[in-house]
Amino acid sequence: MKRLLLILAAFCLFVSGTGSAVATSPKSNQFIIINKANNRLAFYEDGKLVKSFSVATGKEQLFTPEGTFQIVNKIKNRPYYTKNIPGGDPRNPLGDRWLGLNARGTWGTTYAIHGNANPNSIGRYVSEGCVRMHNQEVRWLFDQVKLYTPVVITTSKLGFEEIAVMQGLLSPPIEKVDTMITLLSPAKLYTRPYALGYTGQSISPQQVQAFEKAGSDWYRIKAWFGDAWFKAEQAIVGGPKIEKVDTSITILDAKRLYAQPQGKGWTGQTLSPQRVTAFEKAGDWYRIKAWFGNAWLDTSEQAIVGGPQIKKVDTALTLTQSAKLYKQPFGLGDTGQSVSPQRVLAFEKAGDDWYRIKTWVGDAWLHASEHTIIGDIQPSESDAEIDGFDPVSPEVLREPDVIGDTELDRKQVPFEIITADQMDQAMTNWYNSLIAAKQATSGNWRGELYIFLPAGYLQEVIEEDGKLVVTGTAPDTSRAEAALPLLLKLPGFAVDQTVLIQ
Repeated sequence: MKRLLLILAAFCLFVSGTGSAVATSPKSNQFIIINKANNRLAFYEDGKLVKSFSVATGKEQLFTPEGTFQIVNKIKNRPYYTKNIPGGDPRNPLGDRWLGLNARGTWGTTYAIHGNANPNSIGRYVSEGCVRMHNQEVRWLFDQVKLYTPVVITTSKLGFEEIAVMQGLLSPPIEKVDTMITLLSPAKLYTRPYALGYTGQSISPQQVQAFEKAGSDWYRIKAWFGDAWFKAEQAIVGGPKIEKVDTSITILDAKRLYAQPQGKGWTGQTLSPQRVTAFEKAGDWYRIKAWFGNAWLDTSEQAIVGGPQIKKVDTALTLTQSAKLYKQPFGLGDTGQSVSPQRVLAFEKAGDDWYRIKTWVGDAWLHASEHTIIGDIQPSESDAEIDGFDPVSPEVLREPDVIGDTELDRKQVPFEIITADQMDQAMTNWYNSLIAAKQATSGNWRGELYIFLPAGYLQEVIEEDGKLVVTGTAPDTSRAEAALPLLLKLPGFAVDQTVLIQ
Protein backbone atom coordinates (compact mmCIF):
# COMPACT_ATOMS: atom_id res chain seq x y z
CA MET A 1 0.00 0.00 0.00
CA LYS A 2 2.82 2.39 0.83
CA ARG A 3 4.40 1.80 -2.59
CA LEU A 4 1.15 2.63 -4.36
CA LEU A 5 0.79 5.92 -2.50
CA LEU A 6 4.30 7.03 -3.44
CA ILE A 7 3.73 6.36 -7.11
CA LEU A 8 0.45 8.22 -6.97
CA ALA A 9 2.13 11.24 -5.35
CA ALA A 10 4.74 11.36 -8.08
CA PHE A 11 2.09 11.13 -10.71
CA CYS A 12 0.20 14.05 -9.17
CA LEU A 13 3.31 16.18 -9.24
CA PHE A 14 3.79 15.37 -12.89
CA VAL A 15 0.23 16.28 -13.78
CA SER A 16 0.40 19.45 -11.73
CA GLY A 17 3.62 20.47 -13.49
CA THR A 18 2.11 19.86 -16.88
CA GLY A 19 -0.84 22.02 -16.10
CA SER A 20 1.27 24.94 -14.90
CA ALA A 21 3.41 25.11 -18.05
CA VAL A 22 0.63 25.70 -20.55
CA ALA A 23 0.77 28.80 -22.73
CA THR A 24 -2.35 30.19 -21.12
CA SER A 25 -0.56 30.73 -17.78
CA PRO A 26 -1.00 34.28 -16.47
CA LYS A 27 1.74 36.82 -17.28
CA SER A 28 3.81 37.66 -14.19
CA ASN A 29 5.10 41.07 -13.21
CA GLN A 30 8.02 39.28 -11.58
CA PHE A 31 11.12 37.52 -12.85
CA ILE A 32 14.21 35.88 -11.43
CA ILE A 33 17.74 35.85 -12.88
CA ILE A 34 20.37 33.36 -11.71
CA ASN A 35 23.92 34.02 -12.91
CA LYS A 36 26.17 31.00 -12.48
CA ALA A 37 29.24 33.13 -13.20
CA ASN A 38 29.03 34.62 -9.71
CA ASN A 39 26.35 32.39 -8.14
CA ARG A 40 23.90 35.24 -7.53
CA LEU A 41 20.11 35.26 -7.77
CA ALA A 42 18.15 38.49 -8.41
CA PHE A 43 14.43 38.91 -7.80
CA TYR A 44 12.67 41.64 -9.83
CA GLU A 45 9.14 42.95 -9.42
CA ASP A 46 7.46 45.66 -11.49
CA GLY A 47 10.69 46.25 -13.38
CA LYS A 48 12.77 46.92 -10.27
CA LEU A 49 15.37 44.85 -8.49
CA VAL A 50 13.90 43.92 -5.12
CA LYS A 51 16.62 41.71 -3.64
CA SER A 52 19.60 39.62 -4.65
CA PHE A 53 21.00 36.54 -2.91
CA SER A 54 24.00 34.25 -2.92
CA VAL A 55 23.22 30.72 -4.16
CA ALA A 56 24.89 27.39 -4.86
CA THR A 57 24.72 25.74 -8.28
CA GLY A 58 25.89 22.55 -9.98
CA LYS A 59 29.26 21.05 -9.20
CA GLU A 60 29.75 20.70 -12.96
CA GLN A 61 29.00 23.47 -15.48
CA LEU A 62 26.26 21.47 -17.23
CA PHE A 63 24.55 20.18 -14.08
CA THR A 64 22.41 23.28 -13.57
CA PRO A 65 20.43 23.87 -16.78
CA GLU A 66 20.57 27.23 -18.54
CA GLY A 67 17.70 28.93 -20.28
CA THR A 68 14.39 30.60 -19.45
CA PHE A 69 12.02 28.54 -17.32
CA GLN A 70 9.01 29.03 -15.06
CA ILE A 71 8.21 28.28 -11.45
CA VAL A 72 5.55 25.63 -11.90
CA ASN A 73 5.05 24.49 -8.30
CA LYS A 74 5.68 25.68 -4.76
CA ILE A 75 6.05 23.07 -2.03
CA LYS A 76 6.65 23.41 1.69
CA ASN A 77 8.57 20.69 3.54
CA ARG A 78 9.07 18.42 0.55
CA PRO A 79 10.53 15.04 1.57
CA TYR A 80 13.89 13.96 0.23
CA TYR A 81 12.74 10.71 -1.32
CA THR A 82 16.18 9.46 -2.29
CA LYS A 83 17.15 8.88 1.35
CA ASN A 84 13.67 8.84 2.88
CA ILE A 85 14.25 12.05 4.87
CA PRO A 86 10.94 13.67 5.84
CA GLY A 87 10.11 17.21 4.84
CA GLY A 88 11.01 19.78 7.49
CA ASP A 89 13.74 17.52 8.92
CA PRO A 90 16.95 19.55 9.59
CA ARG A 91 18.84 16.80 7.74
CA ASN A 92 16.80 17.33 4.59
CA PRO A 93 19.17 18.73 1.88
CA LEU A 94 16.17 20.40 0.22
CA GLY A 95 15.49 22.60 3.22
CA ASP A 96 11.86 23.40 3.86
CA ARG A 97 10.90 25.31 0.67
CA TRP A 98 10.80 24.08 -2.94
CA LEU A 99 10.23 26.25 -6.05
CA GLY A 100 10.01 23.75 -8.91
CA LEU A 101 11.25 24.63 -12.41
CA ASN A 102 10.08 23.17 -15.71
CA ALA A 103 13.65 22.64 -16.92
CA ARG A 104 14.84 20.03 -19.41
CA GLY A 105 11.39 18.57 -19.97
CA THR A 106 10.64 18.15 -16.28
CA TRP A 107 7.71 19.72 -14.47
CA GLY A 108 9.03 20.92 -11.16
CA THR A 109 9.95 17.46 -9.86
CA THR A 110 13.67 17.40 -10.65
CA TYR A 111 15.08 20.96 -10.79
CA ALA A 112 14.19 23.67 -8.31
CA ILE A 113 15.26 26.59 -6.19
CA HIS A 114 15.23 25.23 -2.65
CA GLY A 115 16.77 25.45 0.82
CA ASN A 116 19.65 23.41 2.20
CA ALA A 117 21.01 21.45 5.13
CA ASN A 118 24.55 22.84 4.79
CA PRO A 119 24.79 26.66 4.93
CA ASN A 120 28.51 26.50 4.09
CA SER A 121 27.66 25.23 0.61
CA ILE A 122 25.98 28.49 -0.42
CA GLY A 123 28.00 30.46 -2.96
CA ARG A 124 29.81 27.35 -4.18
CA TYR A 125 29.46 24.88 -7.04
CA VAL A 126 28.30 21.77 -5.15
CA SER A 127 24.81 20.68 -6.21
CA GLU A 128 23.58 17.97 -8.58
CA GLY A 129 21.76 20.63 -10.61
CA CYS A 130 19.37 22.50 -8.31
CA VAL A 131 19.84 26.02 -7.03
CA ARG A 132 20.34 26.15 -3.27
CA MET A 133 19.62 29.14 -1.03
CA HIS A 134 19.91 29.89 2.66
CA ASN A 135 16.77 28.62 4.35
CA GLN A 136 15.65 31.97 5.74
CA GLU A 137 16.16 33.61 2.34
CA VAL A 138 14.30 30.97 0.33
CA ARG A 139 11.42 31.26 2.77
CA TRP A 140 11.22 35.00 2.04
CA LEU A 141 11.37 34.36 -1.71
CA PHE A 142 8.78 31.58 -1.46
CA ASP A 143 6.32 34.00 0.11
CA GLN A 144 6.94 36.70 -2.53
CA VAL A 145 7.22 34.85 -5.83
CA LYS A 146 4.17 33.84 -7.84
CA LEU A 147 3.58 30.72 -9.89
CA TYR A 148 4.61 30.99 -13.55
CA THR A 149 7.25 33.58 -12.73
CA PRO A 150 10.00 33.45 -15.39
CA VAL A 151 13.43 32.28 -14.22
CA VAL A 152 16.49 32.95 -16.37
CA ILE A 153 19.55 30.83 -15.61
CA THR A 154 22.74 31.88 -17.41
CA THR A 155 26.51 32.20 -17.14
CA SER A 156 27.39 35.78 -18.04
CA LYS A 157 29.80 38.60 -17.37
CA LEU A 158 26.92 41.03 -17.74
CA GLY A 159 25.01 42.57 -14.89
CA PHE A 160 21.47 41.58 -13.96
CA GLU A 161 19.96 44.61 -15.69
CA GLU A 162 21.74 43.88 -18.94
CA ILE A 163 20.72 40.23 -18.85
CA ALA A 164 17.11 41.22 -18.21
CA VAL A 165 17.10 43.60 -21.16
CA MET A 166 18.69 41.04 -23.46
CA GLN A 167 16.07 38.48 -22.39
CA GLY A 168 13.26 40.91 -23.09
CA LEU A 169 12.23 40.97 -19.44
CA LEU A 170 13.08 44.60 -18.85
CA SER A 171 12.92 47.80 -20.83
CA PRO A 172 15.71 50.01 -19.54
CA PRO A 173 14.88 53.60 -18.68
CA ILE A 174 16.52 55.90 -21.20
CA GLU A 175 17.47 59.37 -20.06
CA LYS A 176 18.51 62.40 -22.04
CA VAL A 177 22.10 63.46 -21.44
CA ASP A 178 24.70 65.79 -22.89
CA THR A 179 27.89 63.97 -21.94
CA MET A 180 31.38 64.10 -23.35
CA ILE A 181 32.96 60.62 -23.49
CA THR A 182 36.59 59.87 -24.28
CA LEU A 183 36.94 56.40 -25.78
CA LEU A 184 40.27 54.84 -24.89
CA SER A 185 39.78 51.70 -26.98
CA PRO A 186 37.49 50.67 -29.87
CA ALA A 187 33.82 50.10 -28.96
CA LYS A 188 31.19 48.08 -30.82
CA LEU A 189 28.05 49.91 -31.97
CA TYR A 190 24.53 48.55 -31.51
CA THR A 191 21.03 49.56 -32.56
CA ARG A 192 19.81 49.07 -28.97
CA PRO A 193 21.50 49.22 -25.56
CA TYR A 194 22.76 46.15 -23.72
CA ALA A 195 24.48 44.72 -26.80
CA LEU A 196 21.26 44.21 -28.77
CA GLY A 197 21.35 44.56 -32.52
CA TYR A 198 25.05 44.64 -33.35
CA THR A 199 25.55 46.88 -36.38
CA GLY A 200 28.80 45.28 -37.45
CA GLN A 201 30.50 48.64 -36.90
CA SER A 202 32.94 49.85 -34.25
CA ILE A 203 34.10 53.30 -33.26
CA SER A 204 37.80 54.00 -32.81
CA PRO A 205 39.28 55.78 -29.76
CA GLN A 206 38.16 59.40 -29.86
CA GLN A 207 35.92 61.90 -28.11
CA VAL A 208 32.18 61.68 -28.72
CA GLN A 209 29.11 63.50 -27.46
CA ALA A 210 26.37 61.22 -26.09
CA PHE A 211 22.73 62.37 -26.07
CA GLU A 212 21.05 59.36 -24.39
CA LYS A 213 21.97 56.96 -21.61
CA ALA A 214 20.60 53.55 -20.59
CA GLY A 215 21.59 51.84 -17.37
CA SER A 216 24.91 52.71 -15.84
CA ASP A 217 27.20 52.71 -18.87
CA TRP A 218 25.32 52.49 -22.19
CA TYR A 219 25.34 55.66 -24.30
CA ARG A 220 23.79 56.70 -27.58
CA ILE A 221 25.69 58.85 -30.06
CA LYS A 222 25.36 60.07 -33.61
CA ALA A 223 27.59 57.85 -35.73
CA TRP A 224 28.50 58.21 -39.40
CA PHE A 225 25.70 55.81 -40.39
CA GLY A 226 23.07 56.98 -37.88
CA ASP A 227 22.36 56.82 -34.14
CA ALA A 228 24.04 53.95 -32.30
CA TRP A 229 24.64 52.61 -28.78
CA PHE A 230 27.91 51.54 -27.18
CA LYS A 231 29.07 50.47 -23.74
CA ALA A 232 31.46 52.90 -22.05
CA GLU A 233 33.90 50.34 -20.64
CA GLN A 234 37.36 51.61 -21.61
CA ALA A 235 36.29 55.24 -21.54
CA ILE A 236 36.38 58.45 -19.53
CA VAL A 237 32.81 59.62 -19.00
CA GLY A 238 32.26 63.31 -18.45
CA GLY A 239 35.96 64.05 -18.69
CA PRO A 240 37.42 67.19 -20.22
CA LYS A 241 37.18 67.67 -23.94
CA ILE A 242 40.30 66.82 -25.93
CA GLU A 243 41.42 69.82 -27.96
CA LYS A 244 44.03 70.23 -30.64
CA VAL A 245 46.77 72.57 -29.44
CA ASP A 246 50.28 73.67 -30.30
CA THR A 247 51.57 74.56 -26.86
CA SER A 248 55.04 74.83 -25.39
CA ILE A 249 55.42 73.30 -21.92
CA THR A 250 58.37 73.75 -19.59
CA ILE A 251 58.80 70.66 -17.40
CA LEU A 252 60.42 71.63 -14.10
CA ASP A 253 60.55 68.16 -12.52
CA ALA A 254 60.49 64.58 -13.77
CA LYS A 255 57.04 63.59 -15.13
CA ARG A 256 55.49 60.18 -15.62
CA LEU A 257 54.15 59.53 -19.11
CA TYR A 258 50.79 57.81 -19.60
CA ALA A 259 48.99 56.13 -22.47
CA GLN A 260 45.77 57.92 -21.50
CA PRO A 261 44.89 61.17 -19.74
CA GLN A 262 43.77 61.27 -16.12
CA GLY A 263 46.75 59.14 -15.07
CA LYS A 264 45.60 55.92 -16.77
CA GLY A 265 48.02 53.48 -18.33
CA TRP A 266 51.46 54.47 -17.07
CA THR A 267 53.94 53.63 -19.82
CA GLY A 268 56.75 52.95 -17.38
CA GLN A 269 58.59 55.95 -18.85
CA THR A 270 59.48 59.28 -17.23
CA LEU A 271 60.27 62.60 -18.87
CA SER A 272 63.17 64.62 -17.44
CA PRO A 273 62.98 68.43 -17.03
CA GLN A 274 62.95 70.06 -20.46
CA ARG A 275 60.75 72.01 -22.85
CA VAL A 276 58.32 70.07 -25.01
CA THR A 277 55.52 70.86 -27.47
CA ALA A 278 52.04 69.40 -26.90
CA PHE A 279 49.58 68.73 -29.73
CA GLU A 280 46.50 67.70 -27.68
CA LYS A 281 44.99 68.82 -24.40
CA ALA A 282 42.45 67.38 -21.94
CA GLY A 283 42.12 69.63 -18.92
CA ASP A 284 45.55 69.81 -17.27
CA TRP A 285 46.74 66.82 -19.29
CA TYR A 286 48.75 67.34 -22.47
CA ARG A 287 49.79 64.90 -25.19
CA ILE A 288 53.28 65.03 -26.62
CA LYS A 289 55.41 63.05 -29.04
CA ALA A 290 57.84 61.07 -26.89
CA TRP A 291 60.78 58.92 -27.99
CA PHE A 292 58.61 55.78 -27.87
CA GLY A 293 55.38 57.26 -29.26
CA ASN A 294 52.62 59.63 -28.18
CA ALA A 295 52.10 60.04 -24.43
CA TRP A 296 50.16 62.14 -21.90
CA LEU A 297 51.57 64.10 -18.97
CA ASP A 298 50.06 66.07 -16.11
CA THR A 299 50.86 69.79 -15.98
CA SER A 300 48.90 70.63 -12.83
CA GLU A 301 52.18 71.08 -10.95
CA GLN A 302 55.91 71.42 -11.63
CA ALA A 303 55.24 72.61 -15.16
CA ILE A 304 54.76 75.89 -17.00
CA VAL A 305 52.22 75.72 -19.81
CA GLY A 306 52.75 78.08 -22.72
CA GLY A 307 56.36 78.73 -21.78
CA PRO A 308 57.57 81.03 -19.02
CA GLN A 309 56.50 84.66 -19.13
CA ILE A 310 59.65 86.48 -20.13
CA LYS A 311 59.78 90.22 -19.62
CA LYS A 312 62.35 92.85 -20.48
CA VAL A 313 64.33 94.23 -17.56
CA ASP A 314 67.39 96.37 -16.91
CA THR A 315 68.52 94.94 -13.59
CA ALA A 316 71.92 94.85 -11.93
CA LEU A 317 72.85 91.57 -10.25
CA THR A 318 75.76 91.18 -7.86
CA LEU A 319 76.86 87.57 -7.70
CA THR A 320 78.67 86.70 -4.48
CA GLN A 321 79.07 83.07 -5.58
CA SER A 322 79.52 81.39 -8.92
CA ALA A 323 76.33 80.75 -10.88
CA LYS A 324 75.71 78.16 -13.58
CA LEU A 325 74.68 79.34 -17.02
CA TYR A 326 71.78 77.78 -18.94
CA LYS A 327 70.38 78.06 -22.44
CA GLN A 328 66.84 78.35 -21.05
CA PRO A 329 65.35 79.47 -17.74
CA PHE A 330 64.46 77.08 -14.91
CA GLY A 331 67.67 75.10 -15.24
CA LEU A 332 67.07 73.81 -18.75
CA GLY A 333 69.95 73.36 -21.17
CA ASP A 334 73.09 73.45 -19.03
CA THR A 335 75.84 75.18 -20.99
CA GLY A 336 78.57 73.62 -18.88
CA GLN A 337 79.76 77.12 -18.03
CA SER A 338 79.58 79.20 -14.86
CA VAL A 339 79.96 82.87 -14.19
CA SER A 340 82.18 83.81 -11.26
CA PRO A 341 81.24 86.36 -8.58
CA GLN A 342 80.86 89.78 -10.20
CA ARG A 343 78.35 92.41 -11.17
CA VAL A 344 76.26 91.75 -14.27
CA LEU A 345 73.40 93.43 -16.08
CA ALA A 346 70.31 91.32 -16.84
CA PHE A 347 68.09 92.26 -19.77
CA GLU A 348 65.36 89.58 -19.42
CA LYS A 349 63.61 87.89 -16.51
CA ALA A 350 61.54 84.66 -16.25
CA GLY A 351 59.59 83.73 -13.16
CA ASP A 352 60.73 85.20 -9.87
CA ASP A 353 64.47 84.63 -10.01
CA TRP A 354 65.76 83.66 -13.46
CA TYR A 355 67.68 86.32 -15.38
CA ARG A 356 69.24 86.49 -18.82
CA ILE A 357 72.62 88.13 -19.31
CA LYS A 358 75.19 88.54 -22.05
CA THR A 359 78.23 86.30 -21.58
CA TRP A 360 81.34 85.20 -23.44
CA VAL A 361 79.36 82.16 -24.66
CA GLY A 362 76.44 84.26 -25.83
CA ASP A 363 73.19 85.08 -24.07
CA ALA A 364 72.58 82.80 -21.09
CA TRP A 365 70.25 82.37 -18.10
CA LEU A 366 71.25 82.21 -14.46
CA HIS A 367 69.39 81.64 -11.22
CA ALA A 368 69.47 84.56 -8.80
CA SER A 369 69.89 82.53 -5.61
CA GLU A 370 70.14 83.77 -2.04
CA HIS A 371 73.76 84.55 -2.85
CA THR A 372 72.71 87.15 -5.39
CA ILE A 373 72.09 90.82 -4.63
CA ILE A 374 69.48 92.19 -7.00
CA GLY A 375 69.68 95.89 -7.83
CA ASP A 376 72.35 98.54 -7.44
CA ILE A 377 74.51 98.39 -4.31
CA GLN A 378 74.76 101.57 -2.34
CA PRO A 379 78.40 102.22 -1.29
CA SER A 380 79.09 102.49 2.43
CA GLU A 381 80.41 105.73 3.91
CA SER A 382 83.94 104.37 3.86
CA ASP A 383 83.55 103.51 0.21
CA ALA A 384 82.11 106.92 -0.56
CA GLU A 385 85.17 108.55 0.96
CA ILE A 386 87.32 107.05 -1.75
CA ASP A 387 88.20 109.97 -3.94
CA GLY A 388 87.23 109.65 -7.52
CA PHE A 389 85.06 106.51 -7.08
CA ASP A 390 82.30 106.70 -9.61
CA PRO A 391 80.77 103.26 -10.19
CA VAL A 392 78.99 102.81 -13.47
CA SER A 393 76.17 100.51 -14.50
CA PRO A 394 77.59 96.98 -14.77
CA GLU A 395 77.37 94.87 -17.85
CA VAL A 396 78.90 91.61 -19.05
CA LEU A 397 81.17 92.11 -22.01
CA ARG A 398 81.58 89.50 -24.70
CA GLU A 399 85.07 88.46 -25.50
CA PRO A 400 86.25 90.89 -28.18
CA ASP A 401 86.75 89.55 -31.65
CA VAL A 402 90.29 88.78 -32.70
CA ILE A 403 91.41 91.44 -35.10
CA GLY A 404 94.63 92.49 -36.68
CA ASP A 405 97.16 90.32 -38.41
CA THR A 406 100.30 92.42 -38.48
CA GLU A 407 103.42 91.85 -36.49
CA LEU A 408 102.75 95.12 -34.71
CA ASP A 409 99.22 94.06 -33.78
CA ARG A 410 100.35 90.74 -32.41
CA LYS A 411 103.11 92.41 -30.43
CA GLN A 412 100.90 95.02 -28.90
CA VAL A 413 97.88 92.73 -28.24
CA PRO A 414 98.83 89.07 -28.03
CA PHE A 415 95.26 87.66 -28.27
CA GLU A 416 92.29 90.03 -28.37
CA ILE A 417 91.79 93.75 -28.57
CA ILE A 418 90.86 95.06 -25.12
CA THR A 419 90.22 98.75 -25.15
CA ALA A 420 91.01 100.93 -22.19
CA ASP A 421 87.28 101.69 -21.74
CA GLN A 422 86.46 97.99 -21.67
CA MET A 423 89.15 97.32 -19.11
CA ASP A 424 88.06 100.28 -17.01
CA GLN A 425 84.53 98.88 -17.07
CA ALA A 426 85.75 95.43 -16.07
CA MET A 427 87.78 96.83 -13.21
CA THR A 428 84.83 98.87 -12.01
CA ASN A 429 82.68 95.73 -12.05
CA TRP A 430 85.34 93.93 -10.07
CA TYR A 431 85.52 96.79 -7.59
CA ASN A 432 81.73 96.84 -7.11
CA SER A 433 81.79 93.09 -6.48
CA LEU A 434 84.45 93.66 -3.88
CA ILE A 435 82.22 96.21 -2.14
CA ALA A 436 79.29 93.77 -2.32
CA ALA A 437 81.33 91.07 -0.64
CA LYS A 438 82.47 93.51 2.00
CA GLN A 439 78.90 94.64 2.75
CA ALA A 440 77.52 91.09 2.74
CA THR A 441 79.98 90.13 5.49
CA SER A 442 79.59 93.35 7.50
CA GLY A 443 83.09 94.38 6.63
CA ASN A 444 84.66 91.03 7.55
CA TRP A 445 85.66 90.18 4.01
CA ARG A 446 88.95 88.37 4.43
CA GLY A 447 89.40 85.71 1.81
CA GLU A 448 89.45 85.39 -1.93
CA LEU A 449 87.30 86.86 -4.67
CA TYR A 450 87.37 85.62 -8.24
CA ILE A 451 85.96 87.39 -11.28
CA PHE A 452 86.07 86.96 -15.03
CA LEU A 453 87.61 89.75 -16.99
CA PRO A 454 86.75 90.24 -20.68
CA ALA A 455 89.87 88.40 -21.77
CA GLY A 456 88.62 85.30 -19.97
CA TYR A 457 91.21 85.02 -17.16
CA LEU A 458 90.79 85.12 -13.38
CA GLN A 459 91.75 87.87 -10.99
CA GLU A 460 92.51 86.78 -7.44
CA VAL A 461 92.29 89.41 -4.73
CA ILE A 462 93.51 88.68 -1.22
CA GLU A 463 93.49 91.11 1.67
CA GLU A 464 96.47 90.64 3.94
CA ASP A 465 97.36 92.99 6.76
CA GLY A 466 95.11 95.66 5.37
CA LYS A 467 96.67 95.45 1.94
CA LEU A 468 95.44 93.90 -1.29
CA VAL A 469 97.64 91.34 -2.97
CA VAL A 470 96.49 90.86 -6.56
CA THR A 471 97.54 87.76 -8.47
CA GLY A 472 96.65 87.41 -12.13
CA THR A 473 96.53 84.18 -14.06
CA ALA A 474 96.22 83.85 -17.79
CA PRO A 475 97.04 81.39 -20.59
CA ASP A 476 99.87 83.72 -21.50
CA THR A 477 101.71 85.90 -19.02
CA SER A 478 101.66 88.79 -21.48
CA ARG A 479 97.88 89.03 -20.99
CA ALA A 480 98.30 89.38 -17.25
CA GLU A 481 101.12 91.86 -17.72
CA ALA A 482 98.88 93.96 -19.90
CA ALA A 483 95.90 93.90 -17.54
CA LEU A 484 97.19 94.01 -14.00
CA PRO A 485 98.78 97.46 -14.18
CA LEU A 486 95.31 98.85 -14.95
CA LEU A 487 94.41 98.11 -11.33
CA LEU A 488 96.41 101.20 -10.54
CA LYS A 489 93.48 103.15 -11.98
CA LEU A 490 91.22 101.98 -9.19
CA PRO A 491 90.85 104.93 -6.82
CA GLY A 492 92.02 104.44 -3.25
CA PHE A 493 94.23 101.44 -4.03
CA ALA A 494 97.92 101.09 -4.71
CA VAL A 495 99.37 97.85 -6.00
CA ASP A 496 102.61 97.17 -4.15
CA GLN A 497 103.54 94.02 -5.99
CA THR A 498 102.49 92.15 -9.10
CA VAL A 499 103.08 88.39 -9.04
CA LEU A 500 102.92 86.52 -12.31
CA ILE A 501 102.32 82.80 -12.23
CA GLN A 502 104.32 81.20 -14.99
